[in-house]
Amino acid sequence: MILITRPRNKSLRLINKLKDHDVGYHCDSLFSFSNKTTNLNLNEFSDCIIVSSQAVEVLKKNYRNKIKLLNKLKVHVIGSEVKKKLKEIGIFNIKNTVKDSSELIKYFKHKNLEKNKFCYLGSNIENTKLLNDLNLLGINYKKICLYYVVPKKKFLLSTISLMKREKITAVLIYSTFTAQRYLQLVDDASLRNKVSRIKYFCLSKEISKTLQRGGYKNVIFSNTPTEKSLLKKLLD
Repeated sequence: MILITRPRNKSLRLINKLKDHDVGYHCDSLFSFSNKTTNLNLNEFSDCIIVSSQAVEVLKKNYRNKIKLLNKLKVHVIGSEVKKKLKEIGIFNIKNTVKDSSELIKYFKHKNLEKNKFCYLGSNIENTKLLNDLNLLGINYKKICLYYVVPKKKFLLSTISLMKREKITAVLIYSTFTAQRYLQLVDDASLRNKVSRIKYFCLSKEISKTLQRGGYKNVIFSNTPTEKSLLKKLLD
């Protein structure tokens, strides 16, 4: 049985694919989203960094009046899914699309960005490595929180039961934050001895490192940060 660790309403396409292949699944999102009201002033920026699909969802729902302004900025994107969603809401001035934060930093290293000012549209959860790397490069940026990510305090009882009976064979991990939360919740529920045989499928290599540092060995990462690529790894 596959454990899906993100909201069910964002996993419907995945669930249908699993059903098509007669693969059992169980949903237990390790976080939820809540809105944040922000005065989104984009006039001072030349560039924009967007790394999550949820940021695009918030732009679509709460900041449609800013789409025209965003199209005047050079938009830098992590993940082809994010790029696709940006185009769906009318944002086409996408300067580059990379698979992870390390690749984005490599791209910036070869550019003269002294006069550029970036806005980083995200949540209250920080991508510490990306922000540290931006600082090391001397990039002038401002992080703008569009929404809150609220961590789950404990697994569902049904999840704990499945883990205790060793019914979970694989876990899908979509972000470093989710990986960190998973490690914490496993320890909180004293389940470490029950999850050693589970395979962990991560959306990127960067995410997989969090589990590996936590002592987990059966860690696999997607070749590209898309659900399609992740599912291919899972079903192979």
